[in-house]
Amino acid sequence: MPKDAAASTSANPIPPDGHHDEDDEDGVYCVCRRPYDENDSMILCDRCEQWYHYSCMDITEEQSLLIDRFICPVCVPLTSDRTTWSPKCRRDGCPQPAAAPLSRYCSERCGVLTISERMAKCKILKSSNALARLEADQNVKLARKPQGSVVWGPDGGQEQPQPNAAAARGPTEMDEETSQRAQRWHRTFEAVQTSKLLASLGPSDRWSTVASLPIKTAATTGGGTLALPSQAQLKTVQIQLAALEATKARLKTHLDLLDARQRLFQLVSESLSSLSPAPDGGGPKCGFDRILAWDDERLSHWLDAEHRRDAIFDAVAPTLPSSSTSNGITNGVHGVPDGKDDDDDDKGERRCSVPKRKCKRHWDWQNTKEVEIDVERSLLLQRLGRLEDSRADVESALVEAQQRIKVEAEAEREREDRRRRWLQARDEAVAREMAEEGKRRRAVGR
Repeated sequence: MPKDAAASTSANPIPPDGHHDEDDEDGVYCVCRRPYDENDSMILCDRCEQWYHYSCMDITEEQSLLIDRFICPVCVPLTSDRTTWSPKCRRDGCPQPAAAPLSRYCSERCGVLTISERMAKCKILKSSNALARLEADQNVKLARKPQGSVVWGPDGGQEQPQPNAAAARGPTEMDEETSQRAQRWHRTFEAVQTSKLLASLGPSDRWSTVASLPIKTAATTGGGTLALPSQAQLKTVQIQLAALEATKARLKTHLDLLDARQRLFQLVSESLSSLSPAPDGGGPKCGFDRILAWDDERLSHWLDAEHRRDAIFDAVAPTLPSSSTSNGITNGVHGVPDGKDDDDDDKGERRCSVPKRKCKRHWDWQNTKEVEIDVERSLLLQRLGRLEDSRADVESALVEAQQRIKVEAEAEREREDRRRRWLQARDEAVAREMAEEGKRRRAVGR
């Protein structure tokens, strides 16, 4: 059977090009051990990659559209994995899976149709000047653009299926897996109260989490959203900016280490011609240097010792440290005794001395390492580019928050000034009334 199927469900087990061998035609599949029949739809197990008939698995064509991952009955006792299902589109009559977790519908069209049908059933008196009255309302004019994040309900945002709709929504496992998936998303996107949010922004190890929050965060109260105070939002944006700067520094450090790794690769490649040939006429040695397989922490430690990082970038190509234990170097790393490096052999040699044509472990290592370094560099540069975009957005939000605080401070000063003038006018009016009352009493006394 074909192992490169594009999806786990298929009308038949034939590759997309439509060609198959005679051995495939004569093969038997499924638990029923029947030969291939192009009129019988089949599904591929994601674990054992064997094909099974829909009818034998008690799966309908409509239910197959909702299968996210299929585990056959044969594999169920052998693994903890189970068949998972996607939530069904909430529009009546649509069998497609919903675009979870941010939508209950498979497409925007289904969502619009559902809302249109609900609105058509509502008995609402239409008014020609309702829009004009709404636009003239002062509260509407002063309203700001809503700020917030997607929040799922306590039940994960999934409506409980009605008893008469259970058959239409597929097997019971689908509902259970859908609920679990929705709860995971609910925990991810759950809004927090302002005080809890500010309390969680302190530890440096949570900066990456803070940086991933929406720039204009909102806390939930009851059924609505309450925007964070300007000072709290400013604090959030400032910490997001600091988190982005820290991430940028880490990426640049990784990029510098990648430059050193590439330089070492060049030196190792250039030194291949100076290696002595393999004994017994075995031809040139493989020459792979195990330093190229070290992780970032170990390589960084090795480069920082004895100023090797600067030495490898000299105009004149330096000589790589000996792979023996001479000069206080053990396997190329100070303080690492021979035998404690899983990558080194029993002789403590760092360069592979196996004939190149016989070394299967490091086959074509030059091309492989070159591509690996290029791909990693490309990914790092892409991350740095996205980081700069995010940094620009955060800086813009920082300026906006600072301006908002300035405007609010000016408004507060203006309110205080009006209150002060009002109190002064009130005191003057009271003084005048008391003076008039005094004059009146003196006139009466005469």
